[in-house]
Amino acid sequence: MTSTFSLVQLLKKLAIFGAPEDAVTDLIQRRSEVTDDLVLTALGLAIWAHRNGHPCVHLGDVGGLVGKDLSEDDLTLLLGSLPSSTEFVNALNSNPTFVRKIEKGSIGTYSEATADLRPLVLVEELLFTQRQFADELSIAEQLAMRAVKKSVMTVDTSLISRLVPKPEADDEEAIKAGDTGIANRAAQSVVSNCLTVLTGGPGTGKTFTLTRCLAVLLSTRERELDDLSIALIAPTGKAAARAKELLNSFVSDERDAEKPSVGVSEKVLDALLKIEPKTIQRALGNKRGMHTRFQHDHRVFLPHDIVIIDEMSMVASYLMARLLEAIRPESTILLVGDQAQLESVESGSVLRDVVDASTVVGRALNGRVFELVRVWRQTSETKIGDLARLIRAGEADEALSLAVSNPTGVAFIASTEKIDVPENVVSNTVVNLRKAAELAVRVSQTDHQSAYQLIANNKVLCGPRKGKLGVDYWNSLLGKAVHGASYVDLFNPGTPLLVTVNSPRSRLVNGDIGVVVNYQEVDGSIDRRIFFFTEGGGRYLTPAELPQVEICYAMTVHKSQGSEYENLVVILPGEDSPLLTRELVYTAVTRARKSLTIVGSSEAFVHSINNQSMRYSGLKTLLSLI
Repeated sequence: MTSTFSLVQLLKKLAIFGAPEDAVTDLIQRRSEVTDDLVLTALGLAIWAHRNGHPCVHLGDVGGLVGKDLSEDDLTLLLGSLPSSTEFVNALNSNPTFVRKIEKGSIGTYSEATADLRPLVLVEELLFTQRQFADELSIAEQLAMRAVKKSVMTVDTSLISRLVPKPEADDEEAIKAGDTGIANRAAQSVVSNCLTVLTGGPGTGKTFTLTRCLAVLLSTRERELDDLSIALIAPTGKAAARAKELLNSFVSDERDAEKPSVGVSEKVLDALLKIEPKTIQRALGNKRGMHTRFQHDHRVFLPHDIVIIDEMSMVASYLMARLLEAIRPESTILLVGDQAQLESVESGSVLRDVVDASTVVGRALNGRVFELVRVWRQTSETKIGDLARLIRAGEADEALSLAVSNPTGVAFIASTEKIDVPENVVSNTVVNLRKAAELAVRVSQTDHQSAYQLIANNKVLCGPRKGKLGVDYWNSLLGKAVHGASYVDLFNPGTPLLVTVNSPRSRLVNGDIGVVVNYQEVDGSIDRRIFFFTEGGGRYLTPAELPQVEICYAMTVHKSQGSEYENLVVILPGEDSPLLTRELVYTAVTRARKSLTIVGSSEAFVHSINNQSMRYSGLKTLLSLI
């Protein structure tokens, strides 16, 4: 370690520490009179980690945490200047009024964590801010408590076997995948236990199993349906709306005389239709002006007997902590998601940590996680599912070989330079978007519905917002391609608009998409309206009634989570982009249903699959210590 030059100053010089870290370390120096450079560095690292999605810092791998975007020379300088984890730990332990050390076997409780206001918490070699530690401990405490609680419901095994059957003995696909009835066992767990976790890759039937687990729960408690409260919630409005669509589809299929039925009663089907999926924030009840505090908490519980949380990979630590605290201890909880997808844009990787912790024999979560492995989606129609599974497994060479062979449903277009992407990769998309614009000019709702469907099913996904590989560039390019070189108007007919905030006043949520259309008033005049598709056909808003929106011919991969598109173009980030991870490409690929075009270099594609996202989290460690 180089001792004469302040490590805090070095991290500023390397542009790792910015204004937030500078402000906090300066404040602590002045108010707490902490002068130890290693302690101040550790504090800055904890702030940096939280800003970059990590709930904690692993003091044994600081270089791996902050050095990914550095040049080779800067990384060498940093690694040569960093102290060992032992030096960091010793310095922190020498400041007990500033750092709380968790001794082995004395992790304490969430209440104690919130009452102890020392800014930093040290757990072995993991360093947290006090708030991050309290949130992760709250999650660990709640999960451990709920994982051992049994439900009051009586298990009807015949009902479960009918709604969620085990594979037949001669089911070759199930035998090949090693599926001996995972979905059936998950359904049994949902009825028997207060906590169950359901995971799986694309096409493995997570939604199928979720819907039928809910039908099992309601059928088991059919006599008390009038008094039963059910919450189906998701981290985004788009994901919540998607959950509602799938519930309605199940009910419709059950009531269709030409389709096979699993024998769910009309009373249960009516109850399923009444479920209104919500975002987590809406379910908890936002307090005006407060981002992290809600109307429902550990003092005012949510009223629900059954709580299902979909798209769990997107849930941030602080939000998961507040949600679990607000759910009644005796409620039944089902967590559903794919831990291989992108994590929350905010701090935490809750689902991945829960799945990892469940593998520890003898601990509370062992036996509570069920990962679906049998693929139901027919790969003879499209190879998108096969490609997604290779990416998920980290098999980079095999995934590239499949992609470049341009199999059914997949096209790989190699770019020759880092930021040189041919514009004709979106030619098919432009054709469909022009059709949507032509329909949007007309004034019938049927045409507007058709325009919306074309918009909803044709999308370009990017990693970054800026640059030639980013959303802003491709939105501009597509807008001009559809409307002509003079395209500048946000309200040209056929322009798709993405709602970026929750707006109860307009009954829109973050992630809703509308399309600008011509609308005929009662007096025959034509005005511009924004058409939003609904089950009843659609609704129209004036530009003045809109909440905050942005054009969305193209979207970031993060904002696409919870959505699916028939025809999808994925623009890969450049080879040196920190966004280029396995999770980003996997999430993008799994948004496609029928047609997928991947644009980028072979090197970038392979690098993404080999570059698995790393979130430094203490949740698994805390679960092992409770």
